[in-house]
Amino acid sequence: MSLPDSPLQLIGILFLLSILPLIIVMGTSFLKLAVVFSILRNALGIQQVPQISHCMASRLYFPYSLWGRRY
Repeated sequence: MSLPDSPLQLIGILFLLSILPLIIVMGTSFLKLAVVFSILRNALGIQQVPQISHCMASRLYFPYSLWGRRY
């Protein structure tokens, strides 16, 4: 694999690669679940339990279980 000849092409490719995770997250229900879980944690008054990594793992898992019911 070789690098693009033009610096403008390289900038365009890097821009697309950097924006790709944002498009994926916005296309799933991950963002909605993240907002709901953060509001729930604040409402319950628990800032440290469960840990952020556990919440992140559940946010990554739940969209697939939700998709399975619809498709």
